[in-house]
Amino acid sequence: MFGWHQDYWFSVCSPKAVVVWIPVTGLSPENGGLEIISNKLTNSRIFKSKKNKDAYNSYADAVLIDENVQHYSSTKITKLEVGDALLFSFDVLHKSLPVNSTSRSRFTIQLRFADFSDPEFTKNDYKPGIVSRNSVDYLIENKK
Repeated sequence: MFGWHQDYWFSVCSPKAVVVWIPVTGLSPENGGLEIISNKLTNSRIFKSKKNKDAYNSYADAVLIDENVQHYSSTKITKLEVGDALLFSFDVLHKSLPVNSTSRSRFTIQLRFADFSDPEFTKNDYKPGIVSRNSVDYLIENKK
């Protein structure tokens, strides 16, 4: 389960790349969903983040937001049918909502698209960032 994050931290290809988030099982309040903070509220800025030094069970644990975002209002998306899709850019702040069911889970397909003419994607030779237990490309890039 992802806490507050921006997909840009994990890709480092472009803050304006997009995610198509498609629930395969459909969403209900019992099997979770997404909570999103609109870019209208954040001005599409990339938030400060840091390496999670306490845990790494998957790449979801690798990077943590390093800012307080509780003052932003958010929208919970908990009802989508199979075949519906949610489209948002890599700079949208979002997090997973918990699965509260003991008999159902949430499965999604996530497609990511970057603009080949984006200067940042070009600078990275069209390669997305890598996240591992020992290294997060985005955090290394921001130290330079």
